[in-house]
Amino acid sequence: MKTKFLFSIVLALFLIFNVHLPSAFAQDYTTWGLPEGAKARLSKGNINGFTYSPDGTRLAVVSGPGIWIYSVATGEALDLLTGHTSGSAVFSVAFSPDGQTLASGSEDSTIRLWDAETGEHKKTLRGHTSAVFSVAFSPDGQTLASGSFDNTIRLWDIETGQHKKTLRGHTHWVNSVAFSSDGHALASASSDKTIRLWDVETGQHNTLERHTDGVYSVAFSPDGQTLARGSENTIRLWDAKTAQHKKTLRGHTDRVFSVAFSPDGQTLASGSWDNTIRLWDAETGQHKKTLIEHTSSVYNVAFSPDGQTLVSGSEDNTIRLWDAETGQHKKILIEHTSWVYNVAFSPDGQTLASRNWDTIRLWDTETAQHKKTLRGHTGGSVAFSPDGQTLASGSEDNTIRLWDIETAQHKTLEGHTDRVFSVAFSPDGQTLASGSQDKTIRLWDAKTGEHKHTLDGHTNWVNSVAFSPDGQTLASGGGIDDTIRLWDAKTGQHKKTLRGHTHWVNSVAFSPDGQTLASGHGETIRLWDAETGQHKKTLEGHAYRVLSVAFSPDGQTLASGGGIDRTIRLWDAETGQHKKTLRGHTYGVNSVAFSPDGQTLASGSGDGTVLLWHATPMSTTDATVHILATPGQSWTIGDQLTLPLKIIGGKKVAGYQVTVSYDPTVLRYVKSENGDYLPEGTAFAAPVVEGSKVTLAATAPAGESQGDGTLATLTFEVVAIKSSTLRLFAVRFVNAAGEHSLPQTENTDIEMLDPRAVDPNGKRTTTWGKIKTTAVFQNYPNPFNPETWFPYRLGAAADVTLRIYSVDGDLIRTLTLGNQEAGLYGSKSRAAHWDGRNERGEPVASGLYFYTFTAGDFTSTRRMLLRK
Repeated sequence: MKTKFLFSIVLALFLIFNVHLPSAFAQDYTTWGLPEGAKARLSKGNINGFTYSPDGTRLAVVSGPGIWIYSVATGEALDLLTGHTSGSAVFSVAFSPDGQTLASGSEDSTIRLWDAETGEHKKTLRGHTSAVFSVAFSPDGQTLASGSFDNTIRLWDIETGQHKKTLRGHTHWVNSVAFSSDGHALASASSDKTIRLWDVETGQHNTLERHTDGVYSVAFSPDGQTLARGSENTIRLWDAKTAQHKKTLRGHTDRVFSVAFSPDGQTLASGSWDNTIRLWDAETGQHKKTLIEHTSSVYNVAFSPDGQTLVSGSEDNTIRLWDAETGQHKKILIEHTSWVYNVAFSPDGQTLASRNWDTIRLWDTETAQHKKTLRGHTGGSVAFSPDGQTLASGSEDNTIRLWDIETAQHKTLEGHTDRVFSVAFSPDGQTLASGSQDKTIRLWDAKTGEHKHTLDGHTNWVNSVAFSPDGQTLASGGGIDDTIRLWDAKTGQHKKTLRGHTHWVNSVAFSPDGQTLASGHGETIRLWDAETGQHKKTLEGHAYRVLSVAFSPDGQTLASGGGIDRTIRLWDAETGQHKKTLRGHTYGVNSVAFSPDGQTLASGSGDGTVLLWHATPMSTTDATVHILATPGQSWTIGDQLTLPLKIIGGKKVAGYQVTVSYDPTVLRYVKSENGDYLPEGTAFAAPVVEGSKVTLAATAPAGESQGDGTLATLTFEVVAIKSSTLRLFAVRFVNAAGEHSLPQTENTDIEMLDPRAVDPNGKRTTTWGKIKTTAVFQNYPNPFNPETWFPYRLGAAADVTLRIYSVDGDLIRTLTLGNQEAGLYGSKSRAAHWDGRNERGEPVASGLYFYTFTAGDFTSTRRMLLRK
């Protein structure tokens, strides 16, 4: 298993692109599995689940970026497995009994099988029509069971990857699946409030007594005699053979989300939303101990294979190890981070502040190491003072805190009567502005904390505030009133109201010269003349919900973060032309910020991570790179294909990097050889093979090449006869001056054409993605707003319905939208709207919910979090 970022990749990047990453970046997890264009990842993301390896030496943790593999002994991260569809969260993970294979279930409806030793991708299992929420191996390791949001369980042959059987009967999503010790029975827990016991051979099932709440977790005792389930605030034990109820264990004060038996079968552990873990005598049902170190809901519990340690995972984003016998807390093995609301660079660019729900983290931007954590303030945004000595934070507790960066001591400013969403310092550092849900902006003396002015005029909450570079004007973006207001920053007098947005304004930012104001809302960004208030341009491209905008220090680039499409877009600030799209976050992008030198762009996301990106997008070139295969040629198993990697129309090429992706179930990579396109004396990096990808790189110390030629040749062995496509990505050129460019690429079909893999018209894959299909996008759960919008897209006219469910599967609300024409329904006026109330008109409580979108034959289910 790889334990560090591969040296050959780092060498290739240094040789070709002269990427000046600090040495620390190449020594730890911050550079693993990065999306294209990113240079570091701060924090490991939120926690969706975990599992022990059978030998107890490793822990696989499902998180925003992918699947982290940890050493249990040292707590060191060993690997990060990525590969599910970009932007799709991973929900579940399981080791095979022999420890050689790891299975992961994802929001992208697939299961991936990985080599647990090397981290290489082995197979992708397709068939579910919605997210895969649970996976489990049979005791003999030959079968995998998967439970899905599509209400079904599927059984798969691990050796071949073939689908064996679909188990139908549940009427809501399947939260948990577990095999009995002999492998003959499978238990499933569902939000339809039932547990079902299935005969694996016949597919027949028994339904256990209906519960009053959704069932979140199910587990067999090691001897296969007892079945435990977690639901409501109790645990129930059943006789696994007769399906008779044996005992009810009471003590938790909120939902029980996870249950697990110790390997000897004597102890049962339960994790609950009441923030505790309880240990029970599995035979008598007597309560033994309560473990209380977690500060938020406990979602996962598991015993180590030797039974000596209990591990627990919580919404507080810690994983804790406990002595299973004494209940003593042993250590926090891993610390992850939750939803990132806001990011801000210090004026010297050496520190980045990231705002999670109840913490602010300070990071060293040179080493990507965590420096300090400021605790005690929940929600809101952060901003550095111009001298870098103070950090301001707004909060849901209606206050602002001014933190001394050196000492971490703070001063509290009080006066707002509702949550504080946004804070900003004036350029001279004398004034602090704050925008609140109480519909006002307040101006404060940044040194003394004294209140100076209250600015009234917005008819709903104020999401964003920003000072002009000269400090004379303050801009504020309104919530539901959909306006931007300009104020005299000295007197607090209202100057202008900018109208035109059709959705609330989430972010405002002035250009460095002060002449342009950018505002993000809905699916568009608007550029305004900051002096006259006239609308200049509208930038379109995001699917929906632009949450943040920021200008580069030179004013040439505007960055925007999308909540629904989970992307960052870079725009030419003068012309409004789209320059580049950055993809890699698995949840909405809440905040973007440029470093003071303009070299780095930081993005904070709901997936719990901060990504640092190369801020200057590469130019494009008319050159094309493709792999040349003989049309119509057929192949047999065992044949070797030697295929040239060609360049057409190259100009001033002094180096390149190319990653070739192939299907390992069809082709086996054998070798590659260097081409003669680059000048004599070219340095070629050793090929880097990772799973189903091989990366080639070379650089010419002196000289450049032009025209057509061969960059390299690749040799593959045929291992199966079926459709396959070779894909090129992360293709980059560099010239002698060190300037980077992106060529066009073409995919190559081997044997039969798979019409789903490439454009049937032979166009580049970059244009294939523009074909519209039906999809529902993630809502953006504003933590302070109970109502929300659900954007969607229809590939064809269809009857549309949206159903909202509680976490236990109860139907809360049905939105019948009727027959809709094909098109994008992303704006406030077109998207499905939910006012946060049930069918009786009562406001619902904060918490986790699910929504199922149905359009004709298309159905998709997603999760959402509501906080008030």
